Amino acid sequence: MILSLRDIQRSFWALSSGETLELLETNYKGLDESEVKRRRALFGRNAFEEKRRLSRLAIFLGQFKSP
Repeated sequence: MILSLRDIQRSFWALSSGETLELLETNYKGLDESEVKRRRALFGRNAFEEKRRLSRLAIFLGQFKSP
């Protein structure tokens, strides 16, 4: 599965579910385990980076900084 730049820039929300499944080379049942492993190796895990959160004290003290 190789998505072109044109594919990536498509408006997925404007496509039918069938068109989206076809473009992503999957089906209503999802991917089988071997395809999941292959895509994870290619694209990485589908996870958000965790950002370090400021403590309430740091936020409070930040209110006294000059802009």
